[in-house]
Amino acid sequence: PRFREATDNSNCGGEVVVDAELVAHPVLEMAKVVLAEANNVHVSEPVKNAFDTMQNRKSKHAIYVFCCILICITVILSTAIIFLGRQQPSNSLEEGTEYSITPSFAPTTLSEKWLIEQINDLLPLSSQAAMGDFESPQYKAIAWLQKDRKLLYYPMERMLQRYALATFYFATSGPDKWAVSKFWLTHPDECNWYTTSDRTSICNADGLVSHLELKENGLYGSLPEDISLLSILEVIDFGSNSLVGE
Repeated sequence: PRFREATDNSNCGGEVVVDAELVAHPVLEMAKVVLAEANNVHVSEPVKNAFDTMQNRKSKHAIYVFCCILICITVILSTAIIFLGRQQPSNSLEEGTEYSITPSFAPTTLSEKWLIEQINDLLPLSSQAAMGDFESPQYKAIAWLQKDRKLLYYPMERMLQRYALATFYFATSGPDKWAVSKFWLTHPDECNWYTTSDRTSICNADGLVSHLELKENGLYGSLPEDISLLSILEVIDFGSNSLVGE
């Protein structure tokens, strides 16, 4: 005879039909155990979270893209700030503003050595020898000139011109004894440095010093040979000062 053994397993939701002779069969017993344990089976955590993972995948992708864009913007802005910070300052200086002109008299720096190497062969022999003396007008001129941020952009002619004027300034006791030293070694354009002439500039149209006039201005000392580097000088007037030299 046949009998029906019903199961209330909610996961299976049906009934099992068996023969009486098979009730004690080991396979059937195993099946009963499986059916009995079915109610205790729980969905694993990865499976339970699978749907949530799929739902969140798009939002996580969007966050990833946003972060990448934010990083790119940060890098671009940082690069721009660094680049702008390295730009050269304006040449314009307000009249009447005081600026430091004290040169560095510490042991020769790398930039000073480089500058001396660039112009040394073009200098008078006496000036070459003076480079070893930190108190010499020549070395003070080098110490001042090497601080110029635009030095590397100057043609050799202008580099020598600025050096020669600075050497002349220190050799004639500027600024200590000069009556007026307006803009000397402070204004970035040497053509605008003070002169006692009626000219508005000591340079010609090419930016080269052509007039050096400082009458009755308290100059004291000796004229350095370096002034010969101002090769196109047309007018020199140092009258009524305390100078020696040719």
